[in-house]
Order: sequence, then structure tokens, then C-alpha cells
Amino acid sequence: MLGDSAATDLLINQTVDILQQRVRSNPIPVVKCLNLEEETLLANQIKSQAPEVETIKISSFQLANLQSGEVASVVVTEDHVFLASNFFSWILCDKTGSGLGIRQTLHLDTINALTIYQSMAESITLQTDSNVHHLTFQSERGLQNFVRSLRTAWETKTERKLEEITGFHPTGSRSALKMVALMEESVSFKNFDFSQWIRVTSLN
Repeated sequence: MLGDSAATDLLINQTVDILQQRVRSNPIPVVKCLNLEEETLLANQIKSQAPEVETIKISSFQLANLQSGEVASVVVTEDHVFLASNFFSWILCDKTGSGLGIRQTLHLDTINALTIYQSMAESITLQTDSNVHHLTFQSERGLQNFVRSLRTAWETKTERKLEEITGFHPTGSRSALKMVALMEESVSFKNFDFSQWIRVTSLN
């Protein structure tokens, strides 16, 4: 619900500390990730709303703000990026019985441009053959997690390096610079390390 793993960990640790002080001293079990039941439910909801998708294998899931301000679930699979309604609001609060709404289905091989921003380290813009989608995650770490999973799926699908379509938007500039060119020219910007960005968004 917080949309950020670091903030969630902090809340969990503080809550567990208080519960152990006031309720019981025994260790309190904590489940931090989507459990199998919830992941299966999310996958089934996507498949029911997107019947053309034969199989769903979720690589990553987190929340992000769309350009409209709406909080959306961003789900990366082997072949797609799905933008859906807030999964947690739906599972906890929806009383209508309606399914999880799928806002957009992006085929990985249609993603032809990706822009990151020096002044907005938690934001990214995805461009496809027919549309542009601006996503703002709750933290830079959230963006890095998204790019890491996107990189794996996109590079497997296209047999190309993600940097080939990645642009970097420096503070104060109206245009994005191609990351491949910046890497080749060894251009650096204050407070932004290209080699570090590539490392943290690559496979471990």
C-alpha cells in the first residue's frame, strides 16, 4: 500500500517492535512479498482481462503514479508490461465483484524508447509504437527494480541492450540524450553515475 519496499520495511519493523513490546514477546511472523495465492490471483485477473495472453509469469509487481495522478499496478511479465488498477485497493476494498481493471497492455517488442530523468530519479517515460506512458514510482529504488525486470524481459525478447533505446534527460535540458552515445563519449553528470545505474538495473 505504501508502494515502496524501503518504507514498507521500516513500517513493518516499527510495527513488530511495538507489538512485541505490548502484545507478546514471541517472534511475530512477517510475510513481506506477494504470497503464492496473491500472485496467482493477480495473474488470473490479468489473464481474464487480457484473454489474448496465453500464459502469465510475473517478473515484478509494484505501484506507480500515472501522469493523470492515478495509482496503478505495474506488472512486468515475460512478454508484456501491464498497467492495471491498484491491486491492493481492489483486493481490500472492492465490494462490487468486478475484476481488476487493466488500463494498458504494452507488448515488450513495441517499446521503442525509454527516458530517465536526472531531476526525477523515481520517474520514467515509456514510448511504444502508438502511445507514451509516464510512470512515477515511490522512490528511485522502485524505478530501479522496475527497470531491472524490464531489462531482463525486453533484452530476452528483442536480443538488444536496453541502453540502445534509453534516453537521459539532464536537468535544465529540453531534450533527452541517448545513453549509448553518452557511454561511448564518457560524458558524466553531477549526481548521476551511468555505470552505477546500469549495474543496479542489471541482473545480479
